[in-house]
Formats: sequence, structure tokens, C-alpha cells
Amino acid sequence: NDEYLIPSGNLIFHRTNRIKSGLYAVNIEKINEFEFVFNKRTDIYSAIKEIWHIRNLFCIFSKKNIVVDKISLYSNNDQSGTLFMNFVNNTIKRIRDPIIEHEEKRFIINYNNIKDSFGDILQKSKTCFENISPIISMYIDSKENKMPKLNKFLAFCQMIEGFSREYDDINSYQLMIKKEPKKAKNDTELKYRLNSLIKRVNYLFRYKTKKIADLSEKISKGRNYYIHHDKTKKFNELTNDELFNYGFFLEDILLANIYMEIGINKNVIKKSYFNKCFYYDKSRL
Repeated sequence: NDEYLIPSGNLIFHRTNRIKSGLYAVNIEKINEFEFVFNKRTDIYSAIKEIWHIRNLFCIFSKKNIVVDKISLYSNNDQSGTLFMNFVNNTIKRIRDPIIEHEEKRFIINYNNIKDSFGDILQKSKTCFENISPIISMYIDSKENKMPKLNKFLAFCQMIEGFSREYDDINSYQLMIKKEPKKAKNDTELKYRLNSLIKRVNYLFRYKTKKIADLSEKISKGRNYYIHHDKTKKFNELTNDELFNYGFFLEDILLANIYMEIGINKNVIKKSYFNKCFYYDKSRL
């Protein structure tokens, strides 16, 4: 059990295993439970909000839809109740294609690497998630419902833009007016927002400045073509491979920046980034 002191009380993370053995097999089922012990009278909605934040944080860590099986409530006068959540995903995803499996596991934060600072990460993530709540909702939705390539690409372009407005607006704006001073009165364009966010986490990719600029411009022009559908700009249309790869690329740029904002060490983020060669494929990027 790992215990953390939080402003509202104590958080205890129980990690246990249920083992079932038979004549020909042994099954081990992991059980993860979070116990909140509040230090003052708390209404049910506030309690559920704390639990739901943990769930959203683990979705961000795992790039998967994390579901809550049930919530048990206990009071000081020995009263208790159980809330069964309305969505429990019991489907086991079996991945047979090793390439797809590699992509699914490309960017995962391991709890053991952050458990010493998890209490601080939990508090910083609450502030961050409140500041970018529409982005968190969009990201969780992208995990709950499998998106087609084009939808995913456009959704992550929008998430990148929103995150930039909240946490990198000045840097991206200065980058734009340095390159194009005449645009000083304009809103910052997506290509500069993306360029700046890539630079913030470029310790993962080690891209040269020109490659970052070329990538940002190509992605931005592709997004603009699909949004505005200007037939004279059809040459900016992306291929199926580009849509697929850029969707994953944008997701990782977004997550790496969120991880930094909530206090995860750069070395941990770098350690969690498995598939560097995926972005060095010159035929795709």
C-alpha cells in the first residue's frame, strides 16, 4: 500500500493480486483500489470527483480508457453504500499484429517511476486538468471511442491548439512575430503553436530546427485543408500513412507537455518513450 497526504485528507493506493489455481493453470488477477479518507465532512459529489480525477490521470498515463468498477462509500456512523458504475469494460483487447501493439505501448508512464512524487503530481494535475478541462474531456473521449484516422488527426490538432493557448501562448506568439513581424496583431497560427510545443519536448526526438518547422507547417496546412476544404489547396491533403502517423505524433506531443506541466521528471518521460525510431522514418515525416 502507498499512502499520500493530500489537502482533503489521505489517499491510500492498494495494489493486490487475487490468485486462482487449478490443475492446469494459475490465474493472477490484479486489483487496484484507491481509498480516500477525508479529514472533514464531504458530500458524495466531491468524493466522486476525487475518484474521477484519479481515473482521468491514469488514462493520461496509460493512453487507454480506464474504467471504474464500483465505488464504496463509508461514513463515521457505520453507514455504507456502493455505487456500481454504468460502464464497465470487461473486453480483453487481444492484439495480434506486433507493429500495432508496439504503437499502442509507445508512451506509458510507469507508476513505480513516479510513486515517490505521486502526491505532488496528483495536486498539480488537478490544477492543470481544470485549466484544460475541454482538452482532457476530448482526450478521454478519443480513448473511449476508437476514432478514424482523419477524426483523430483533427481532434489532436484542436487539443494541441487549446493546450498551447493555456500554457505556451507567449512563446508561440513570439516565435510567430520573429518569423513574420507583419502578423503581430494576428492570433498565433497552429504551425507556430505546434513548433513551440515540439521544441519544449525535443529532448525526446532531437529534431533539427528545420525539421520541426517543416513538420509543423505540413501538419498545419493539412489541418487547414480538411477544415476549410479549399480545392485550390488540395496539394496539402495528407496521405493515409501521414494521417495515421501524425495522429500518434500529435498525441505524444500533447502528453509529453502535459506530463511536464504536472511535475513528471524529464528522465521519467524519456524513459517512458519507447519507439523513437517511429518518428525518424524519413518516408513518413
